[in-house]
Amino acid sequence: MRKTILLCAGCLTLAAFAFAAATETKVLFDFEVDADAAAWRAARCEKSVSAEHATSGAKSLKLKLTANGDTSGIATEGLAVKDWSGYTTFAFDVFADDGLALTVSLRDAFRKPFRKEVDLAKGANTISIPVADIAAGMEDAKLDIKKMAAITLLVHLGAERTIYIDNVRLEK
Repeated sequence: MRKTILLCAGCLTLAAFAFAAATETKVLFDFEVDADAAAWRAARCEKSVSAEHATSGAKSLKLKLTANGDTSGIATEGLAVKDWSGYTTFAFDVFADDGLALTVSLRDAFRKPFRKEVDLAKGANTISIPVADIAAGMEDAKLDIKKMAAITLLVHLGAERTIYIDNVRLEK
């Protein structure tokens, strides 16, 4: 009986480790430290750290997007993890005060682009993009997934909107 219990406990421990390894994430930005927000440049929007709509920790990045019929958004070249080859998914969480289209633009160190437009619903959204799709790039310009350099999030607006970004991450 004792051997059976120990064997079961050992199996459960191994299963827990296997599950943890299968769902490993690397957080790129979660806005818990000032440096995370400082790494992003704002274009035609006001950015601030907020306690609202956080999905990782207690803070998120609030973006008050302006209503001038132009493109608003944020960009960073401050990627601590440039080699994305060991990951399957690039993901982040967005809370939107209303539905809108968001353009996710990524590029490598050689300035090769990847762009994807996603429709945000009002409320909480999780955006997930397969790293394989990012590596494929656009128009026969494959990205070097081992040398990722920049993330840009853009919105083309006709009215003021507020969104919250959090838990920018890579997943295995």
